[in-house]
Amino acid sequence: MGSHPIALPLLELLSGKMPEISLVGIISQPDRRSGRGQHLLSNPISAWALENAIPLDRPDKPSDETVAWIQNRQCDIILVMAYGHILRKNVRGAAPLGIYNLHASLLPRFRGAAPIEAALASGVTETGISLMEVVQGMDAGDVFATQPIAISPEDNAESLTQKLSLTARDIVRDQFLSLCHGMLPRRTQDPKKITYCRKLEKEDRFLDFTQPAKVLLNRIRALSPLPGCIIEVGNECYKIESTHIISQTVHSPGTIFLDKENLCVACGFREALVIDLIQKPGGKKMPPKLFLQGNCGFLNAGCVKNHSPMKPFESPVFPF
Repeated sequence: MGSHPIALPLLELLSGKMPEISLVGIISQPDRRSGRGQHLLSNPISAWALENAIPLDRPDKPSDETVAWIQNRQCDIILVMAYGHILRKNVRGAAPLGIYNLHASLLPRFRGAAPIEAALASGVTETGISLMEVVQGMDAGDVFATQPIAISPEDNAESLTQKLSLTARDIVRDQFLSLCHGMLPRRTQDPKKITYCRKLEKEDRFLDFTQPAKVLLNRIRALSPLPGCIIEVGNECYKIESTHIISQTVHSPGTIFLDKENLCVACGFREALVIDLIQKPGGKKMPPKLFLQGNCGFLNAGCVKNHSPMKPFESPVFPF
């Protein structure tokens, strides 16, 4: 059960590289309208199932009909990764050996909808995959196996997702048969260490330049390359990417300025972000030097419109 391309390496493994396993079906989200033409498109998991002739079900929400569909395929065990629906008791009990989720964090930290973005935004240097039982609470089940990976300073949401997709494949390759045979010990999650991450919103793209530069840099990494972080200058919104910080500046937060050839925006605590790439509406990403050749009014605007406050991605309570 899945809808996000993070699960594609796992599907490749299950579809023929583990001879003890037969992939008998895939459940995913319905086709959605997307793009400027609002054409009806399959998500990458559905597209993979159709391409590989794997039985596919795409209910609006899992229901009794979904349970019947699972049971008709004599399914022994269900794996879930980035599916996007809360699973009710009837679905959780549809397979005799149970239902297990591959969650993209080292539980109990970062339960919830956006663990990859929350990990990057928080600045942690390690995350991973947790193989866990699906129960009624949000990512609350016992954990059977974990596999950590390092987060490098250069990682963004795209590169970290790719690392985690391969980690999910590896943990199933190494641990799944032991799980099926009841040979893996279960670990109850420590309630003192639980945190939650919420769904992302459009407003999360805007930055509060009264914050320290490192906080903003981590937010940019968390949302790069898509949906991307936005600065509003004049009446236009520009998507930016940044990997550099200037540690001392006299400019007030939000001020746009040049430091040698670097295009910068001042942040809180006398720091500044160096903009590495900038994209105006309808345009292409480009380095600032090239961008300023055709957009000299950008510097003349003087400052970025501030958006405050930025809602946190992580909290010890939910909802928040």
